Amino acid sequence: MSFYDGIQSRLDSQMKKTTKQLDELLRNPDPFFSDDVDFFETKMEIAQAHFARSEHTRIRHELRKSVLDGMQ
Repeated sequence: MSFYDGIQSRLDSQMKKTTKQLDELLRNPDPFFSDDVDFFETKMEIAQAHFARSEHTRIRHELRKSVLDGMQ
């Protein structure tokens, strides 16, 4: 399961990094950051990271459940 733990760790770090970048941008707006498309793309990256993490957790749970059901 160490392979899956590595994926979880990478998903968590990417989500934290993107969220931190967005928070920093909102606190200290860049005068050249006037493009709403860039903001939207950043928000989409965060949403995708949340979705990927959620799916990874769901799949890991289903895999463990299948193994336990198979043992019974």
